[in-house]
Amino acid sequence: MSDPYRFETIKDAGDGHPSIQVIAVTHEEWLAAQDEMEQLRRWKVEATAVLARWDRVWMLAGCPGPLGASKADSVYRFINDMIDDPE
Repeated sequence: MSDPYRFETIKDAGDGHPSIQVIAVTHEEWLAAQDEMEQLRRWKVEATAVLARWDRVWMLAGCPGPLGASKADSVYRFINDMIDDPE
């Protein structure tokens, strides 16, 4: 087993007084955390690209739906309404 890495972080406890938190992790845990962070970064890039494509579809449909609604759901309803009542 490898020696743990120690990290000290200062957190605001919410009462205006900082608290120090000491975290100890092994080298293997550190590598696993780095791997997970890299996977999350890749996922974020992919998700951002998908959302950008949905923005294009949503704008092409005339920006249907109320503010804050899911663009995918709003476009789905828009297309479904067009199919049900094409005129």
